[in-house]
Amino acid sequence: MIAADRLVFQARQWVGVPFVHQGRTRIGCDCLGYIAGCLSELDSAAALELLPIDYGREPQQLVSEILTKHSRQIPLQAAALLLIQWPKSPFPSHAAIYTGASMIHAYEAVGCVVEHGYRAPWPARTVSVWALPDVTYE
Repeated sequence: MIAADRLVFQARQWVGVPFVHQGRTRIGCDCLGYIAGCLSELDSAAALELLPIDYGREPQQLVSEILTKHSRQIPLQAAALLLIQWPKSPFPSHAAIYTGASMIHAYEAVGCVVEHGYRAPWPARTVSVWALPDVTYE
């Protein structure tokens, strides 16, 4: 099992990695690839399930399948996965890791993995909070 603080530390090591749709490495990643990469570097057995071969620009079905198969909803806490819905989108299609005060995500609008405060508009865009596979939550 992976301690929540260890996952948050690992997630911060990815800040600055360029955004690449369907990327799954430190050469370039998207929101799901970044999370899978963090888990993989921490030897999570579930990480391979989070490294899908292909998905579209709006991976809502994939996200739903991954979460229902490998996770459970939890209260907001450090190392939780935030499932985010963009304005005007009918479904959630973005993911981030919550640190306890901030969030880390591969943000296409900025062009890389970023960490910033968890403040407006992000709480309103967060539709659910999930436990990541192999992570221990208190």
